[in-house]
Amino acid sequence: IAEKYRAWTDCDGDPRNGCEVALDGLNDCGGCNQPCTAPHGSPRCVQGKCEVARCDDKRADCDQAAATGCEADLSLPDNCGGCGMSCRRLPNVAASSCGTSGCMVQCQDQRADCDGQLPNGCEADLGSAKSCGGCGRDCTALRNVTSARCSEGACRELTCAAGTADCNDEPSDGCERSLRSSSDCGACDQPCAPAHAQADCSSGQCRAGKCDSGYADCDGDAKNGCETLLSSNQHCGACGNACAAGVQCQNGSCGCSSDSECGAGQSC
Repeated sequence: IAEKYRAWTDCDGDPRNGCEVALDGLNDCGGCNQPCTAPHGSPRCVQGKCEVARCDDKRADCDQAAATGCEADLSLPDNCGGCGMSCRRLPNVAASSCGTSGCMVQCQDQRADCDGQLPNGCEADLGSAKSCGGCGRDCTALRNVTSARCSEGACRELTCAAGTADCNDEPSDGCERSLRSSSDCGACDQPCAPAHAQADCSSGQCRAGKCDSGYADCDGDAKNGCETLLSSNQHCGACGNACAAGVQCQNGSCGCSSDSECGAGQSC
């Protein structure tokens, strides 16, 4: 079957031996005395066309031209480990070389190759909040932090999410406290402890929640909690429920203590 594709010609001009030369040999590839070679590799002639069959170790045919053979040295920076894999002129790279595992780069000051992607070089700015002083040190990923500034390799000037704060002045643990708790209500170390009531700081402001039994928040001031005792004659059982003169508040209801106060048959 291979003979079907072979071309022959008369290279010696002797009609007696006819077309004696096959034009798919390495010495006469496509024409008489037209050698097929591949520097730094092995050539082959296919249907009269010279090609590179195989390259020597650490060499490559990057320009796809048989005349130059395996022209690329894969141990040099221009084609480090493969065609087109250049170590030169990478972004933010101060110096580079080609090693056994590929390009080895020296980043410019305050830059780093954090993603391991060669084409974008040393893409990380170590002075930014996203890579503060090193790869993976993202100040904005700290607990409850929405933005921050990087200074001298450390996260500073945290902006906390609503309802949180950096109360211990230690940026490394972010905005570690909720400002909606009984110990830090609206601000760091600002307790919410209304008198005679459960504390409610769910809104970030201290409020009196459920009052203790027998007490009420009659003045509406959260600061003093449930300040009113509901067993007094002025607030008997409820805010503003005053007992009449001579009548005592007993068990949350206005009543008489003797007949002399309320009349015969009306004492409690």
